[in-house]
Amino acid sequence: MNIALVNNMNNMFFVFARLLRDKGHNVDLYLLPAGEWDPSQDAASVDDFNRIGFKTFPFYPFPGLRPSTYYEELIKFRRYDLIIATGHVISFFKKIGIDVDLYVPYGGDVDEAYANPGYLTHLYPQHEVEQFMVEHYDTAFSARFVWNNWNRSLINLGIPYFKAELPNLYLPTLKRLAPTVRLADFVVCNPSRQMWATARDCSPADFELYGGYKRNDIFISGYLAFREKNPKISSKFVFFNHGDDVGQTIQMFSEAGWSDDLVIYEKTSRVKLFSMLKSCDVIGDTFNNGIPNLGFQETSMLAAAASKVLITRTSNPDFSSCSHFNTNDPAAITNILTYLYMNRECMNALGEINGNWYRQHYARASENLMSLVEYLSFLRGTHARGREKLDVCPSCFSLVGQKNIANQDIVKRYRDSLAIERNERVVAGAFEL
Repeated sequence: MNIALVNNMNNMFFVFARLLRDKGHNVDLYLLPAGEWDPSQDAASVDDFNRIGFKTFPFYPFPGLRPSTYYEELIKFRRYDLIIATGHVISFFKKIGIDVDLYVPYGGDVDEAYANPGYLTHLYPQHEVEQFMVEHYDTAFSARFVWNNWNRSLINLGIPYFKAELPNLYLPTLKRLAPTVRLADFVVCNPSRQMWATARDCSPADFELYGGYKRNDIFISGYLAFREKNPKISSKFVFFNHGDDVGQTIQMFSEAGWSDDLVIYEKTSRVKLFSMLKSCDVIGDTFNNGIPNLGFQETSMLAAAASKVLITRTSNPDFSSCSHFNTNDPAAITNILTYLYMNRECMNALGEINGNWYRQHYARASENLMSLVEYLSFLRGTHARGREKLDVCPSCFSLVGQKNIANQDIVKRYRDSLAIERNERVVAGAFEL
């Protein structure tokens, strides 16, 4: 198939492109102009770019932009068998009569806008922002979804979605990466943004109740108490010059008298970060008790992929099978670090369990995602690309002309897998692969 992936937010579509490429599909990855994520940051070698066409999308979507200005460029997308997109570009396709086959929210395009619809008004006129959001959600309600991490927002909005996961890492690349040189006998790392002393990315009310977005200070406090109990060991604490509260983190170590433990790297590519994590012992992610799904995202997945022990705080049940220490209590973190340092065999065994979990999780998620692409290709195969919507409703899977579809096995598999998720406000179709 010829597939267009539009918008490489968080580099997640570069992963998607390589998965599709490995299955023999022809893939064009369209990068947005002006500040788009750079795929080379996730590439270990030139081999990662083979058979993927990198193209520049004709414009950056923003409120007030008229898609008719780019009609000639957009209409060319009709040549693709499937169009898969993320972000606000989906409504611009709809305006000129092209349906996006699969919309993959990256997070802020459904979560931030839902929590604070006016978050763009400091950049654009309010009436243009309001129209921008209305058009985006109008398109979103008629699209198909995948992206497990943000299903809570989709349910709150009442938007049907397919429940499948797009891996945020490309395993064949990770396998080729060697660890960097070890810094000490015991190395603890907190790669997440340092966001704990300021209220950015969370509401004033949530900040008052739960503190800053990542609550890195909880993990740091646990580590500093661990060092007080074990002052003579060789230990380092690694973090990155990334986030509003880097200065406050440095100050915590200085006031505690452990500045020599600090190793601060500049923000780097994901592949270089992964090599660094492979030379660490324990990884901490995020510890904010007020954001249920926050504590198991990219950093946690990197830790598991690197076969490292993970400490984080999350209530996301999708990752309960991963062997991690789920806490945001500094005293508990101190005890965990002490135990792991004194029991290296156990620490290594726990890390290996996480590595095996990630490899199985990756294989299952990749297979399910490819099956979803195959299914959408079936649906698209009976419809011309144009203004009309596909005759399928994700919440009920009532297929028009089902008897005329050749491969009944695929249709039956997905109909049998259908799951409906309910809450007090809405009923959303969740497609559990």
